[in-house]
Amino acid sequence: MLNYEYLWKALEALAIELKGTGLDVQGAIQDLKSAKTLFTSQQADPDSPTAVEAQLYLDKAEANLLSLAESCQGKKYVDNWLNTIEEARQKGMGETSKPLRSFVPGVPKGQDWVRIKTSDLVNAKDIQATAARLGLECKPQEQESILVHGKSDEIKKFIREIAEKTRPKKQG
Repeated sequence: MLNYEYLWKALEALAIELKGTGLDVQGAIQDLKSAKTLFTSQQADPDSPTAVEAQLYLDKAEANLLSLAESCQGKKYVDNWLNTIEEARQKGMGETSKPLRSFVPGVPKGQDWVRIKTSDLVNAKDIQATAARLGLECKPQEQESILVHGKSDEIKKFIREIAEKTRPKKQG
């Protein structure tokens, strides 16, 4: 399985650079956030089919960013970024993804966390009930997201259960 962390970081760097020029890259940033969430879910439940959907988000973000870059900066600029993106893809070949970690205010040191966006598939009540049953803490976030944190094993169980609830039911 490809380690998408390098590709994600390259696309994030491009988004930041383009945002600095005044371009509206919010759609691409949302796609990158969605991809990161899905890859985190994939790491907790390797049998989950989320990797394909996450790759689609990355592809969409890449196309969006490169199109914006070409319209604003020109073909040579895009060619340089295409080289950077290809290097990032090559760097991740043959590596296993490692958990993406970052500091989150309000989460005690040593605890794992996941941020989940509520949707038609999983609502806030389901998230909070599942988290409470597993002994995890929940904190509402902006943009209809909920931050769930606690022990690593319980976070993994939580992600598996939420993934199971959102997985399409097989017709049979």
